[in-house]
Amino acid sequence: MPTPDLAPISTYWDSSADAFDQEPDHGLRSPHVRAAWWLRLTQWLPSAASDILDLGCGTGSLTLLLARQGHRPTGVDLSPRMIDQARLKLEQAGFGVPLHVGDAADPPWRPARVTTRSSYAI
Repeated sequence: MPTPDLAPISTYWDSSADAFDQEPDHGLRSPHVRAAWWLRLTQWLPSAASDILDLGCGTGSLTLLLARQGHRPTGVDLSPRMIDQARLKLEQAGFGVPLHVGDAADPPWRPARVTTRSSYAI
């Protein structure tokens, strides 16, 4: 199967990265939205700390919630600027989460073990 040209997609998301978290459901700045996602993640995911591959992690909002819940997330996103934003967000919160630039359909990184995969709006 031919590899699609992902450069235009990456460029689009790169150009959106700086303002991405301003959307109500993206940056999870609203306490109500953040609490709803927190609850949803606890319902979907194992209660024990797990290795979670967050595909299309964007600016890392859900990745941060996963880390705060005690999981060990790894984020993958096609946009280097989104990964930059995610890295900054996670480091400011005190988490050193592995983040990789790459295609969610064919991640550039192969974990030894992943308990759960998450992808929001891919």
